[in-house]
Amino acid sequence: MKFTKSLLALAAVLSFAGAASAAALDGVSFSGDVHANSALLHRGLDVSNGDLSVGATARVDHASGFFGSVDVNTAKVAKPATGELGVDQSFNRFTIGYGAEVAPGLKVTNGVTYHNFAGNQDAGQLSSTEVFSDASYLGFTGKLAYTVQGAGVNAPGFRVGDVYGELGYTYTIDKVSAGADIGYTWYADKDQFAGAKDGMNFSRIRIDYALTKDVTVG
Repeated sequence: MKFTKSLLALAAVLSFAGAASAAALDGVSFSGDVHANSALLHRGLDVSNGDLSVGATARVDHASGFFGSVDVNTAKVAKPATGELGVDQSFNRFTIGYGAEVAPGLKVTNGVTYHNFAGNQDAGQLSSTEVFSDASYLGFTGKLAYTVQGAGVNAPGFRVGDVYGELGYTYTIDKVSAGADIGYTWYADKDQFAGAKDGMNFSRIRIDYALTKDVTVG
């Protein structure tokens, strides 16, 4: 299974993190977790068909503010040509960026993320790349993302020029976090697609549970 292989790759990354920590890399820290979500969303779109999604994350941070991360999750998206739901799929996010505290409690992050769909039913055709800017303050979050590399299929929300914005709030106690989000999409070529109108495309109340506490070395 591709997802199992991805999890093993993340385990290898975390193992390397431990070795790197032992080598005393100045200013570098490594972290990771295993998590579950009642549904997995990508730019406001459900990519798990409403099913439970489980995943894992590995991240490396430098004291300067630069970081890189890999996030792997189970997914279930439709075959682009027929709409038939697939199985044994994964949704992987590869991100590099820079974040800094610009005022007390206010952190701003800018970066680029490659969204990779892998598995059956030609899921890879939905892969795309975005640049983003987000901010967080005392549990409140905001994000704007612009698609710079479109997917291999002609679908709204996955095309070059599509913009996605999100506002949210999260409250966390130990392994449990609860919050709410709203998402808004501006489509680059909405006239080509029936029903593709600029506006709020989702709102939700969520509860997340981390199967493991964040593990940090460094």
